[in-house]
Amino acid sequence: MTTLRELGTRPRRSQAWEPGSPEIVRFITDEGASYGFLWHALIFGAYVPEHESLFLQYGTGTIIITGPKAEEFWEDFAQRKATSVKADGVDILSVTMSLRQRKEDKDE
Repeated sequence: MTTLRELGTRPRRSQAWEPGSPEIVRFITDEGASYGFLWHALIFGAYVPEHESLFLQYGTGTIIITGPKAEEFWEDFAQRKATSVKADGVDILSVTMSLRQRKEDKDE
């Protein structure tokens, strides 16, 4: 069992994401854009091991996180232990946002 003291002194799992228990989680994309979502607004999440990719779907689009520690980020995120993520080129190689198309744009 983990003690309170150990919780406060555990080393970070990666420098690519900030530990914490957020209401809003931020995703900083490779292009430098920053997206923030209420933690509980997640519609769907899926980790695909063969591509080391995590897909997080929100109403406005899908965040795609790739890298050797994408699954560890997913574990921390699912337990509300991550507040923000951005690619560091080592643990997390890429963070991108695929915006959802509006219905009007699909009809054209």
